[in-house]
Amino acid sequence: MSKLNGKAAIITGASRGIGQAVALRLASEGAAIYMAADGTEAELEETEKACRDAGAPDAAWGCMTYRTQGRRRPWWPPPGSAWAGWTFW
Repeated sequence: MSKLNGKAAIITGASRGIGQAVALRLASEGAAIYMAADGTEAELEETEKACRDAGAPDAAWGCMTYRTQGRRRPWWPPPGSAWAGWTFW
């Protein structure tokens, strides 16, 4: 049994760099991985797949912000998404 079976991790900055490395490491230990990042959908999908391949029982992502007319605004998950039911502050 892996050290983190039954545990979940929320990781910011998981689309690349250190955040991605942390996500993959925790996934390899059996944690479910939930990612938030400003990365592209392609980067997040790649990390999600890599986490599942590394052993995560679940992996999902959401974008922390989106850009509109040069401004950054909060992103809220759509109903029915893997993030639905979570409380964001």
